[in-house]
Amino acid sequence: MTTQTLPASRRWFSKSWLLEQKSLIALMVLIAVVASQSPNFFTVANLFNILQQTSVNAIMAVGMTLVILTSGIDLSVGSLLALTGAGGVHRWWVWRSMPWSRWRRRWRWERQSVP
Repeated sequence: MTTQTLPASRRWFSKSWLLEQKSLIALMVLIAVVASQSPNFFTVANLFNILQQTSVNAIMAVGMTLVILTSGIDLSVGSLLALTGAGGVHRWWVWRSMPWSRWRRRWRWERQSVP
């Protein structure tokens, strides 16, 4: 049995490793703090909610990673996402103001109020 310590390059838990992984450590600390404050943090519904809210950014990040790996760069992704969101809201607003939509809402309201 030897009592020699491993050289710094072979140790996985060192000061340089901590400096390299500071964003991951900060994320783990943040998750621990939020989980200790809320008993509902690790529920299935909350985890699905978090996944659903981050899905758009995750898909964009994968696409941007592939573009950057192929030595191309495209900075228009954010503006395209904003334009798509604005177009979707506009279409929703136009659809919502159509006469048949108002009739449908009125019919649904009358149907719910009848016992």
